[in-house]
Amino acid sequence: MVTRKIKKPRVLKEKPFAEGTMTNAAFFGMLRAFLRSKSRFWPPIKICRDRAKEKYVGPNKRRKWSYKCESCKGLFDVKNVAVHHIVDCGSLKSFEDLTGFTKRLFVDSDKLVLLCNKCHDKIHNK
Repeated sequence: MVTRKIKKPRVLKEKPFAEGTMTNAAFFGMLRAFLRSKSRFWPPIKICRDRAKEKYVGPNKRRKWSYKCESCKGLFDVKNVAVHHIVDCGSLKSFEDLTGFTKRLFVDSDKLVLLCNKCHDKIHNK
């Protein structure tokens, strides 16, 4: 006896943005990614990095600075650290979330900490 899978009817998602080409999730995902990419140039982010900067002492002659993780107190290269928001930015799934998300994303340096990628991943993967 041959069993066949019954196909579920395809549900078309509403696409209210970009002349009917983007779903709600795609639009707000794009907006969230854009805001996060621009937040890298926010001056308090640089202040947070500068606060954790230390003169590099080691064999690599090209490297000038190390960055101290607030959590594990280890010293890392700039590629291995991330600026972490103490208060999570939250979600951005509608226009009502936009104000709160941007207020939590663009904060002063006292609400930011520098963490190594390992410590940052531990916090976000809880």
